[in-house]
Amino acid sequence: MSAQHPLVRVEVHDATTASLLLKLNSGAVDLAVLTTPTNDPEVVATALFTEDRILATTAGHSLFGRTRITLADLDGIELIVEPPGRPFREQLDALFAERDYTLAVKAEVDGTRLMASLAFEGFGAAILPASAVSARSDLGWHTAPVEGLPGRAVGLATRRQALLSAPARALADVLRDVVSSRGERQPGIHPASPQRLSPD
Repeated sequence: MSAQHPLVRVEVHDATTASLLLKLNSGAVDLAVLTTPTNDPEVVATALFTEDRILATTAGHSLFGRTRITLADLDGIELIVEPPGRPFREQLDALFAERDYTLAVKAEVDGTRLMASLAFEGFGAAILPASAVSARSDLGWHTAPVEGLPGRAVGLATRRQALLSAPARALADVLRDVVSSRGERQPGIHPASPQRLSPD
């Protein structure tokens, strides 16, 4: 971004989708990369990518090194998960209940980055979106896709009634270009078809 647009200052806010929606609606940020759909009538989002849900484990865990994980494999396995009330946790609870599996909760954590950190430090296994982990296998952890779990859609959101400035449109284009050109290098990331945010 700085090479193409040296006068544009970019400020990054790392937060949950709910927090980002508040910042977006208040005008504190112009754009947000967040989980979609937003279910917010004041926000419009265009697709960036979809991503698989993966299981992250460290050496010594019973599922470490597996290349394929099913929901049956997770029956009774202690997991680091999102707290109740979060959309993915509700899906997870429903999928386990439908199959009469036990969702064994080791910890409930609100925040993907913290969940990933706990898993990578060996606290326990965590189900994470693919974008939350490095594909490098030399870092002491292992990841594998979890079959039977819904993926996560990620989009670029703006306020419905706000006109984006030229710098904000430029940033949106750079984000789309990065996802389009590099997204498939990350296992479990599936870039959306390139789109541009129109100035009107």
